[in-house]
Amino acid sequence: MAAGTSWIGTGSASAQATIAVPGNQPAIQGAINAAVNGDTVVVAPGTYFEHLDFHGKAIKVVSSQGPQTTIIDGSGTASVAIFVSGEGSSTILEGFTLQHGLSNPDGGGQGGGVLVGNSSPLIQNNVIAHNLACDSGGGIAVYHGSPTITGNTISDNHQVATCQGGVGGGGISVVGAGAGADFGRTQIIGNTIADNSFNYGGGIDLFAAGTPTILGNVIRDNTASRQGGGIATVNGSDASIVQNLIVGNSSPYSAAAHFSVPLGSPGPSFVNNTVVDNSGGYSLVTDGFPDQMKIENNIVVKAAGPAPSGATPCAAPFPLD
Repeated sequence: MAAGTSWIGTGSASAQATIAVPGNQPAIQGAINAAVNGDTVVVAPGTYFEHLDFHGKAIKVVSSQGPQTTIIDGSGTASVAIFVSGEGSSTILEGFTLQHGLSNPDGGGQGGGVLVGNSSPLIQNNVIAHNLACDSGGGIAVYHGSPTITGNTISDNHQVATCQGGVGGGGISVVGAGAGADFGRTQIIGNTIADNSFNYGGGIDLFAAGTPTILGNVIRDNTASRQGGGIATVNGSDASIVQNLIVGNSSPYSAAAHFSVPLGSPGPSFVNNTVVDNSGGYSLVTDGFPDQMKIENNIVVKAAGPAPSGATPCAAPFPLD
């Protein structure tokens, strides 16, 4: 088959097509609209000023040359990509830079770069940078889903300066486990989450997030104006947080991570992490009812400087340097 053409099968439910952009369709969204389940959209290098909606399709959208040369720019008007129609793990976004997205305040203000709602796509090997959100998820916001977010660089995403309050999550926010058995198990694996900022959870914020996994990430140089420079959790977020490097983050009270555990919840499991050079407050803080939390085999070294003011150290697992 010649390059730049696509094959559309007829008479077979299993037939698959490869749709080239701009060879077969001038725009990525146009290719998504033309695709059916099982198709692959392959995007050539370039900058595409678009906003993508996957419309519930089990398709793969991938760049041919990677995120350094293939950019989707949201022009500061809406989220760059949304998955809000029940997409599952066969829906894949891979190999792009997604930039200059802005969450829609009228729609809740979530997900400047990527918004996942009631869906569970695979988001891998992208650069998600320079996006803004009002309520949550400067880079990626997840509401009631279980996406797999792996191998991405999520950097320089922030809260809109004029917005007040909100859930948090400069890099990633995960909010609500949802009622379905398939939801509440977001996988955040092997990403670099750096130089993001928000009110809570400069790197990652979990709010009633169910049982997500946060494994093998580099979470560095993020800032929270209130709590949890690297990670913040609250309201039934029983995450497995394992083998992460949490370094150089800052917040006035809980520089690396803040775990707020409600009554009756086991809380996060925080195991085999390296927590170093986080500044502004205690490295790790727990509050609420953390007596069932598992905090084991971590390396915790505070940044040089005086002890934080405005808080009294307690025995672990409370404020811990």
